Amino acid sequence: MVDSLVANCSNRDGNGGVAAKGGGIKMYQNAYVSGCTFTNNATKRGGGAVVFGGTLENCTFYANRSTDGSYGGGGIHMEGGTVRNVLVRGNSSAGTGGGVGLQGSGAVLDCATVADNTSKSGGGLDVHMTAGTIRNAIVADALTPYDAENPPLVKTGGTVAYSCSPSLAAGVDGNIAGVPAFKAANNGDYRPRNASPTIDGGLDQEWMVGAADLAGTRRVTGARVDMGCYERAFTSTLIKLR
Repeated sequence: MVDSLVANCSNRDGNGGVAAKGGGIKMYQNAYVSGCTFTNNATKRGGGAVVFGGTLENCTFYANRSTDGSYGGGGIHMEGGTVRNVLVRGNSSAGTGGGVGLQGSGAVLDCATVADNTSKSGGGLDVHMTAGTIRNAIVADALTPYDAENPPLVKTGGTVAYSCSPSLAAGVDGNIAGVPAFKAANNGDYRPRNASPTIDGGLDQEWMVGAADLAGTRRVTGARVDMGCYERAFTSTLIKLR
């Protein structure tokens, strides 16, 4: 995709074509994708999507696969572009980065929840990163215990800031070390519980003005943006006086 717009779609069972890149979609400069679900796509690199440029937001990636052990990014493979407000869960890689692989210095992953993915080589169950930027993200597994030999995030280059993962050092670049409190990850609900340290833990960005999260909630509802693809939604109680 170049200079294209795709919105509110469902993409499944793709194989990336002859190039074997991006089982669901392949994006280049000025492409824009929003509101889509990518499921059960498979190819050598980037089972759900390969992003070289453009913007992909408000999308869900589930049960996609990268099938070549030399590559990675079971859900998304990034060499450029911006991916934000995405949930990447239950994807797998025969190589590294079961959820997302970042290899380009211009790649930006913002306000993402990447959880409970798998990689065969052990190079980042959820994210394998050699370059690029991760910001306001959650990279952690709720359904399996933390394993230092097979961590959710492996970083050999690039920058991770204002994010939450047991693979990160607490207090460095605004990061939180640990596993956030999800509402019901076993049922696919990765919204933060009220006690989650990821609430108000992010760093506000210009694009958030007037924007919504993956569930349609206003992007910043508290003092600062929440980490991950979901913002805490406040509920009101009506009290009747007689």
